[in-house]
Amino acid sequence: MKKRDLIPLWNALSFANSLRSTDRAVVSAKFAYGINKNKRMIKGEIDDIESAQNLFMKDKVKDIDDLKKKHSQKDKRGEMVIYTDDSGLRKIAGLEGNADYIREIEEVNEKYKDKQADFEKLLDEDAQKYIFHKIKFDMFPDVFSGEDIELLSPIIDEG
Repeated sequence: MKKRDLIPLWNALSFANSLRSTDRAVVSAKFAYGINKNKRMIKGEIDDIESAQNLFMKDKVKDIDDLKKKHSQKDKRGEMVIYTDDSGLRKIAGLEGNADYIREIEEVNEKYKDKQADFEKLLDEDAQKYIFHKIKFDMFPDVFSGEDIELLSPIIDEG
C-alpha cells in the first residue's frame, strides 16, 4: 500500500466514523470501535502527509491569493468582486480570460513544480505495513456505496 492510498481510506473511515444509528442504518458499537481503531492506526502517517502538503502548499496558496487580489476587479472599498455565474459557481470578477493572470498562475505553478514533485514522491512511498482491525462485512450498515466498500476493503472481513 502506498501513502497516497491511505488518504481515500482515511476519508472513508472518517465518513464511517460520522455515521449514527438512524431509521436507515444501525451502527453497532463493535463497528464504531473497529472504525476508530483503524483510524488511530493510520492517523500518524496521515498527519505526516498533511504536514508535508501544508508545508509546500502554504506558500503557493499565498502566491495565488496575491495574484487574485492583484488581477481581480475591485469594488468601491477595494475588495474583490465575487459573483455567482449561471451554473451556480462563485467566481472572482476580472480573472476569467485575463491573460496576465493566467500567465502569472503558470509561473507560480512552475515555481512550485519541484516541491510538488517531491510531495508526489512522498505519496508514492510505501506506507507502513498495517495489520488492520477487520470488521465483519455483515456489521456494515447499508448506507455504503460500492465505492465506499472498495475504499474500506482493507478492513473488511468477508467471512
